[in-house]
Amino acid sequence: MKENKRPNLFERLRSLSDGWILGIVLVIALVHGLIYVALIPPWQHYDEPRHFEVAWLAAHHDGLPGAEDYDADLSLAVIESMIENDFYASPKFYPDLESGDRVRITGYSQLDEPALYYLLASLPMRILDPQDVETQLYAGRLVSMVFYLLTVLAAWGTTRELTRIGSAFRWLVPLTVALIPAFTDLMTALNNDAAAVAVMSLFLWGSVRLLKRGFSWLTALGVFILAGLAIFAKSTALIAVPLLILVLLLVIIPRKWRWVIWPVAALSLVGVALVGISSGDASGWARNTFQQSSTRLETTDAVLGEAAFQIVGAPENEDLYRVWLSQILPPESSRSLSGEVVTIGAWIWASEPVEVLAPQLQI
Repeated sequence: MKENKRPNLFERLRSLSDGWILGIVLVIALVHGLIYVALIPPWQHYDEPRHFEVAWLAAHHDGLPGAEDYDADLSLAVIESMIENDFYASPKFYPDLESGDRVRITGYSQLDEPALYYLLASLPMRILDPQDVETQLYAGRLVSMVFYLLTVLAAWGTTRELTRIGSAFRWLVPLTVALIPAFTDLMTALNNDAAAVAVMSLFLWGSVRLLKRGFSWLTALGVFILAGLAIFAKSTALIAVPLLILVLLLVIIPRKWRWVIWPVAALSLVGVALVGISSGDASGWARNTFQQSSTRLETTDAVLGEAAFQIVGAPENEDLYRVWLSQILPPESSRSLSGEVVTIGAWIWASEPVEVLAPQLQI
């Protein structure tokens, strides 16, 4: 008599319906995401304090915050919370809490970022105590986790469009997305990357569906909406707009004429790249500045040559330490200077009295 062989775990997973696969993966993603929401200490995600500032201002001020908006009480409360939660490696890095209106949250300003994520993250904050910044931070993280779950959903949907019934990829791909530690860490932070990734993932799902099944007004409308949302999510998601045009061309143009699309797309890509490349900055120097103008200025006042560095000071309430130019020395030069006495000098002048940092050499 032949013995019946019990199906292994892999075979059981393959036999599950798509609905069950999605439900199981979303539950796993939910648990994994909540672990990161709860266990990562306040402010320890990437640039989280300054992203929180934008969402908080949107929640508790009239209208969307602008590039010059600032709340001294918020900055003080966040910095005090950062100190309490051991954000700084050493007390010597603590901001001066006695500086009054000049105290500023640590990190790069996000006030010029698109508004979509911050408007959504601000919704739960509106009903919470404005002074309880840590509770509001966790509320914003939960909004990010919704985007995380939407991304896992999009991974499931895209894979479903590209594979056959019973394929292991239908559960393996979304489960992998849900269990990548670094990705979960990013997608549960109060950070507009969560919105950009989710919107782009849903956009790609819709685009694949259009290409696979042919034109549908409902799917096309969804893809149009998602491409529009990408514009207001983050600048890195703007790639959705040219991709939308490419997808529509591939869907609408008859198959025999589709070969024309690819050289046109390649030329368009080159043109966009050329337009997007800015020029005029000092060659070989990286910058962190607030200015839109170039850092190289041709002037008759130049001490050597015909040009000088041009740096615009930090706006009011911004830290002057966040305005700098830097150049990476070749390894051989760094090794030759190690342990030696080095003299650094510069001719510096300004249009008005200003506090600046002296040139520094770091080896």
